[in-house]
Amino acid sequence: MKTKSILILWLIFMAISAQTQTKVVELPNVTFANSRTLEISKVTLSDTETVLDVGAFFTPGWWIRVVSDTYLLADGKKYMIRSSNGIELDSLFWMPKSGEASFKLIFEPLPKNTQSFDFIPDLSPLKLVRS
Repeated sequence: MKTKSILILWLIFMAISAQTQTKVVELPNVTFANSRTLEISKVTLSDTETVLDVGAFFTPGWWIRVVSDTYLLADGKKYMIRSSNGIELDSLFWMPKSGEASFKLIFEPLPKNTQSFDFIPDLSPLKLVRS
């Protein structure tokens, strides 16, 4: 009876271990940025998606737009954006009075062994427009 209980516990442990693994990278290293408007604060990698936590810094009362053509580039392959949380893709996002905002961008999953990627946003365009 004791052996059977140990076997069941071991099987439960193995099932839990086999579940989706998530890797989180806080404040990822950035080697080059062509804009100070967007800053990635966290990258969450899983089997089902790659999530970028993004901070936006821009002139209060002006707008930015993240378009649905945005992608990650890793090992020569594009991983397209799927959705967002806190900003609507392809729509004008008016910056608040603080000039700061945060949102999440959800992409296709990167391979588990990915060491680096390029974030290719199309802010299309950053306009000098006041609300």
